[in-house]
Amino acid sequence: ISKKRDDLRTNQMRNFTPMVRSNSDYSCVSLSFTVMRCVVQRKSTESTLNAENLFAELKAKFDERGDEKFRPTVDTYATLFEALLYSPLRAEELLEDMLKDGLRPNTYIFSNVMIAWSKSLDPCKAAKTLRLLQKMRELNIDPALTTFNTAIGSCARTVGKDEQQTAALKIAFAIFRAMERYQVEPNHVTFSILFECIGRLLPPGD
Repeated sequence: ISKKRDDLRTNQMRNFTPMVRSNSDYSCVSLSFTVMRCVVQRKSTESTLNAENLFAELKAKFDERGDEKFRPTVDTYATLFEALLYSPLRAEELLEDMLKDGLRPNTYIFSNVMIAWSKSLDPCKAAKTLRLLQKMRELNIDPALTTFNTAIGSCARTVGKDEQQTAALKIAFAIFRAMERYQVEPNHVTFSILFECIGRLLPPGD
């Protein structure tokens, strides 16, 4: 039953895409809904590519015509980031594109990029997550509790050489200390992830 439902949803997206492309009045607001359906209903490579292609085509229309109804919004970008939770490099590129477009990413967007790094196998993902927090500080965007928990969680999932895991552990506690500067109170999830960091990353015998 599940496979039939997924196949139906995929066919619906295939039928929907030509309609979007043929409708010159289709707006980025509607695209947000389309991308969300891709993410919620069928998390696949095909759906992600389909969503990205639709986004690129509408953005190209805005660049070509300067028509405001095709201008990507923060919500449009935010929804597309949800489709990139397993593509951290692409998520980083999209974040830069958003900044170039003069849009201000929100905490939710930064958290999704961190989640993408957390899910990756990159042994340096803790440092890359820390860099995102530093970027938020440069933009005067205050991280939320969930943002800090996600960042520390990225450290906990680091798999690499001993020195990489030790570096990730140090970053985890640096992020934890930064919470006080932002006056964000850690919760039980924060401490649970910190203990996970210690269990996974602390060198044997230390």
